[in-house]
Amino acid sequence: MIGSPRVSVIMPAYNACHYIGAAIESILGQSFQDFEFIVIDDGSIDRTLEIAGSYRDRRIRVLHNPANLRLSATLNRGLDEARTDLIARMDADDIAHPERLARQVAFMDRNPDVAVLGSALRRFDNTGATRSVVMPVSDPDLLRWRHLFSNQIAHPTVMLRRRALEEQGLRFGVVPEWTSQHCDLAHVAHLSEDYLLFGLLALRCKVTNLPEVLLDMRVHAASVSNVAVDAQLATARRVSGLLFSTIVGHPVDRTAVNRLYFTGGSVAGQSGMETQAAAQLLDEAFDATTRRYQPARRAQIALKRDVALRHQVLRAGERSMATRILSLMAGPRLPRDAEETRLMVRSLVSESTVDRLKTLRTAGLTALRGLQRH
Repeated sequence: MIGSPRVSVIMPAYNACHYIGAAIESILGQSFQDFEFIVIDDGSIDRTLEIAGSYRDRRIRVLHNPANLRLSATLNRGLDEARTDLIARMDADDIAHPERLARQVAFMDRNPDVAVLGSALRRFDNTGATRSVVMPVSDPDLLRWRHLFSNQIAHPTVMLRRRALEEQGLRFGVVPEWTSQHCDLAHVAHLSEDYLLFGLLALRCKVTNLPEVLLDMRVHAASVSNVAVDAQLATARRVSGLLFSTIVGHPVDRTAVNRLYFTGGSVAGQSGMETQAAAQLLDEAFDATTRRYQPARRAQIALKRDVALRHQVLRAGERSMATRILSLMAGPRLPRDAEETRLMVRSLVSESTVDRLKTLRTAGLTALRGLQRH
């Protein structure tokens, strides 16, 4: 290739022979053509490497890890190999829309202060049917705040600036010195490495999303979110604790963090003291966030609304449904986005009901995988 490209697309692949062809072709078919495409086979034992190597396009470089190094190490190898500042991520089982790179490069060119840019996405299954459309928050101040509680950036939609990583001393899965003093988390080799990186970048840089669908994310039985859901939630809660501790400037109670991370773990039977500790952490983090970042008035209103909803979920506990409904009616009336809708529903549904639904979902996925093997 003559000269340096504008964008490096990094795509790790592990045992992805059934889907990698479609993923590669969706990148090669981009309307924006000035890129290099780094495909890294992470020690696959199927035909992934063979399929990736069959493409005769000058923009593709296929690398191979002799052993399975896991996602963080593989992505960092991709960063080392990349020749550009703009890095686009891609997963080997997803499909990028033809205008994805063009839209993201144009946005990054117009907004040189943005370090990470994600987008909305469509979730689809192996029949091609749409499962859902995920429309993420785009306001950087609200995104930074909500990222304390859960990942607000869809990893395979990301375009980021490598110089932002270098300036902040960041790599995939690595906890830098400027935050490790507050937490015992040293690295994340796999699961939630994206949540960690984007959360740390959001603390020091501008991180946002384009509110348009630029990628189709495949949902299948072998997806990490299906296979390792419990381990992923456990790691995510530890990352959440690190982000909280960095915002407030001191180590935080892990029980309080878990209590605020509403997507996993039953809190039925938790003591009032534990709920109070979580509420205090919520308020402390909000105060620290507004002092440090001084969000604009519109964002400040959105943050206050978000805090009110999270307090509502904390107070709900095991109250009666009637009390929950009355409490909800006394708070913000209409949800403005998907996260507010989730929090409002969460304030009505008990933890035991959520846990039961998760158990049924896990049992259904296990049964489905059993049928697929036969």
